[in-house]
Amino acid sequence: MIGPPLAIALSSLLFPQAGPLLAVILFVIGSIWLVSQKDTEPKIEQSENQTRTSALANSTVKLLSLVLLALGVIVGAIDVLSIAFAQQQGIPIAASLVLSMYALGSCIAGLDLGS
Repeated sequence: MIGPPLAIALSSLLFPQAGPLLAVILFVIGSIWLVSQKDTEPKIEQSENQTRTSALANSTVKLLSLVLLALGVIVGAIDVLSIAFAQQQGIPIAASLVLSMYALGSCIAGLDLGS
């Protein structure tokens, strides 16, 4: 929840690549930590009568992928437009506040849906 506003604040205050650079660093650290977790791996069970097909052959997965792609475009557009508008108004740090409220709303909606 704090990632996007933090990335925007860093990019606005330091240099444009500061936010994505921090995201890459945290991604690498988190990925290495996650991969090192061996106790959570499920046991492998071999089955001789099992046929394997690609998950992308399923039409539901194709539709879900298309919907998620569209949602990603919408979320990306909101981020870009918020930053551009705040910069045009002469207060680029305000984009962090706008996107923080957006993230908070998403969090509340997710908690409501999950409950």
